[in-house]
Amino acid sequence: MDVTDFPYKVLVKKSSTETDEIDQWCTEKFGPADWKSRWDVGYADDSPYNYDLFLSLQRRKRSYYVYFKVVMKIVDQLGNLCQNVLEELKGRWDFYRHTAYLKKRGWTEEQYQEYNDPRRNPRATKIKDYYHGYPYFYSYQTSRIAPFTLYPTWMDGYQAIKDWCKSNCQGAWRHDILRVYEGQSELELNELGGDALFFAFENERDYTMFILRWT
Repeated sequence: MDVTDFPYKVLVKKSSTETDEIDQWCTEKFGPADWKSRWDVGYADDSPYNYDLFLSLQRRKRSYYVYFKVVMKIVDQLGNLCQNVLEELKGRWDFYRHTAYLKKRGWTEEQYQEYNDPRRNPRATKIKDYYHGYPYFYSYQTSRIAPFTLYPTWMDGYQAIKDWCKSNCQGAWRHDILRVYEGQSELELNELGGDALFFAFENERDYTMFILRWT
């Protein structure tokens, strides 16, 4: 019997894998002799019941696919939403902890960054090791010289230098008052020494401009 002899026909354009699945399904449902598959035409049958059953299968497969796509899209959106909420909560918690820590210490954010500067080694005994991340540094071991004598107090001069560095330095820099003494060949940190004001620079250009301006 040719497919054209079947009164109920459906045009089905599917991949070869889906074609095999439909063939298997129809064989299991109707038996090999009660239906005919010609995939240039589609599915054909002489039974309206089988025809309706086949259409039901097609509708279910399409519905399942649509439901699956919708569910997966919702799952992806919920996953992204949960991730964003968790990141937001973590950021807020970190900010709260950081703010509480600064308040407990009585520090500003600038003081916190200076204290936790990875370019500084507070356990060092020599100045060059203390400023291991700053290859260029300069020290004032007295306030009775220029530029401090050009201002009403040495603190005013100190502030003027810091303001200049904030406005002109391109790389990292820092300032510290450290107690040092003159060793055999270099300055060393020691509580028995005298106070010195240090300005340290990561950038050679900043160091050169500093020397030209403030020494």
